[in-house]
Amino acid sequence: MADLQRQLKNDAGDIDAPVSAQLRRRIDAALAAAERQPPRRVGVVRSPAFHWASALLGVAGAAALIAVLGRAPQEAPAARSAAVPAYTARIAGPIPLNLRQVELTDPLQAELVSLRADAEKVRRTVERDLGVNL
Repeated sequence: MADLQRQLKNDAGDIDAPVSAQLRRRIDAALAAAERQPPRRVGVVRSPAFHWASALLGVAGAAALIAVLGRAPQEAPAARSAAVPAYTARIAGPIPLNLRQVELTDPLQAELVSLRADAEKVRRTVERDLGVNL
């Protein structure tokens, strides 16, 4: 950062920009009229009560999150045991599975052909615009 600052100062010193007398007077008047104010920090709270309140709020939030996420959902045991036999009674035997291999090569092949065509169009356009053979 110091190198950048030094380089910027050197570059600014090398600039030869003529300043008219009228502009120089306006700049000097604006600088004289400006009040020098100390820099101030905005948005910084240094109250110990604020620090304690934020710490307690964080602890309470963490405890609430642990309480909510740590509890397993509860189901009624009677509802679970009644639902399973009723569902299994509807299935007479093994579930028939009709499996077939998915053919993914056709869409990929079509995409490759489209991509090659687009690349060829780009090549022709570049050759035409630059007047070069690629």
